[in-house]
Amino acid sequence: MKTLKRLSVLLMSLVLVCTTVAFTGCGNKKKDKKASTDDKKEVVEDTDSLVVTVNDIEVKLDEAMYYIYDSEAQAQQNAQFMNMIYGQEDENYDYFSAEATDENDEPIKDESGKVLTNRDQLKLDIMDQIVMGQILYDQSKKAGNELSDEDLKDIEEEVDSAMNNFTDKQKKVMGLTNDSLSATFQKIALGNLYYDSLMEEVSKGIDEEAVKSTVNKEDSKKVSVEYIQAPTVAYNDEDGSIIEPDDPEKVKKEAKEKLEAVLEDAKSGKAFTEIAPEDEGDTEEAADPYELVEGEMDFQKGDQINGAEFEDAALTLDNNQVYDGVVEGSDGYYIIKMLNKENYEDYEDAQEEAVEEAKAEAFAKRYEEIKKEYTIKINDEVWDAIEVGELTYDESAEQSEDMIEAEDGEEIDMEGLEEEDTSYEDSDVDFEDVEEADDLNEDIDDTEEVEDVSDADDDTLEDEDSEDEYEEVELENAD
Repeated sequence: MKTLKRLSVLLMSLVLVCTTVAFTGCGNKKKDKKASTDDKKEVVEDTDSLVVTVNDIEVKLDEAMYYIYDSEAQAQQNAQFMNMIYGQEDENYDYFSAEATDENDEPIKDESGKVLTNRDQLKLDIMDQIVMGQILYDQSKKAGNELSDEDLKDIEEEVDSAMNNFTDKQKKVMGLTNDSLSATFQKIALGNLYYDSLMEEVSKGIDEEAVKSTVNKEDSKKVSVEYIQAPTVAYNDEDGSIIEPDDPEKVKKEAKEKLEAVLEDAKSGKAFTEIAPEDEGDTEEAADPYELVEGEMDFQKGDQINGAEFEDAALTLDNNQVYDGVVEGSDGYYIIKMLNKENYEDYEDAQEEAVEEAKAEAFAKRYEEIKKEYTIKINDEVWDAIEVGELTYDESAEQSEDMIEAEDGEEIDMEGLEEEDTSYEDSDVDFEDVEEADDLNEDIDDTEEVEDVSDADDDTLEDEDSEDEYEEVELENAD
C-alpha cells in the first residue's frame, strides 16, 4: 500500500536520520550502561505523557515510541556492524557511545560545542522525524486529503501484523495498543499524501537533463575481476571475529602453493568455477576454511579494498587476461582475471541519484519554509528521561521482517531497512526501492537539530517564565 510509506525512510534522505553516522562514529569510547533505570521505566510506561507539541498537535509518548522503535531497529543494524568491525581492535568500543561524525569524518557538535555521540545524534534525528510527521500530517489535512476505505483497511491489516510481530518485552516497553498504532499509521499515511503532491510540485522546477550532465562518467567507472582465492584468514560467521590459525606461516605457505598448482590451468582458459567452488563466505562451516574459492568483485581505482598489491596487479590486465603470478591480498593469495576494465554500469544509476538528490534538496528547502509556520515545544521532563539506542530493542524479535505490500505488489521493509539502502524508485519519489541513502545525504544541507533548552540560546526561548512543564525550542533551519 503506497500511502503507508515509512516516514523514517523519507527523513533519512532529507534530514540525515541515522545515515550520517551510520558507518562513521568510530571514536573509541568505553561501553556505557543500558537505559534501564526506574525513572526511565516510569516515563515509558506513562504512555499518555506529552512529548512534543507542533502548533496545536500533541504527540503523546505512545506515538513517539513507535518512531523510537522504528529508528532503533535501523540503528541496531549499524551498531552490530560497527561493533563487529571496531570491537576487534578495541573490546571497549561501543557504537552508541562513540562520537558521531559527519560525511567528512568530523565530529558533530551541538550549539554549545559539545561533541555528540551516536546516541545523542539518534535522539535528535528521532525528534526531527516526529516533528516532520506532524507537519506533513497537518498540511495534508489542510489540503483536504483523506484516506480511502481501502487505505484504512490496509492500515488495520498492517497494525495487526505489527502487533503480532512485537515481542511481549517490546509491547511492555512501548505501551502500544492496536488503536494507538493505528492512529500513528494513519497520520503517517495521510502525511505521505501531502508529501507526494509537494514532491511533484517541486520536481517540476528541476531540469533533469541538466542535473544528469553534471555527473562525471569517469567517477562511476569500476573494474570488474574474477578471482580464485586461497584464504589465509578464517572468520567466525556469528561475530566476524578472526579465527587465529595455530601456525599462520604454515597456512600462508600452503595457500600460495595451492594457487601455484592451479595457475597454469587458470591461464590456459579453464573456467575458474571448474578450479574452485564459488565463495559462499561461510569459512567457519567449511570442512577446510582455507580451501580454494572462486568469486568476483568490483572496485574503483584507489579503493585498495584487497590491498595495494592486488589492485596494482589487476590494473595491469586487459579484459579476459589472467595475471601471470600469484598475488598476495589482505586476507589470502589470489589468481586474478580481468572481466571488464571499464565498467560503467553504475553511470546511469549515478545520474538518477543526482536527479533524486536534486528533488530531495528542493523538497527540503520547501519544507523548511513550511516549518516556519509552526511552533515546536518539547516537554523536556519526559524527553530528557528517555535514552534511545536499545530502549525498544529485543534481540529475540524478528525486527526486519515486518513487511508491507505496495500497490504494485512490491514489498517495503517496514522495520529493518539497512541504513545505507535508501533511494527513490521513480520521479514521484516513492520508497519501494530503498537504496543508496548515503549518496542522497552527501549534498543535502543539514536540517534542524532539536536542542535541549540548556543548549539553546536565550533568544530561542519564548515566554520563558510561563513554561513550567516544557520549554519552547526553535529548531535551527537548514541552510
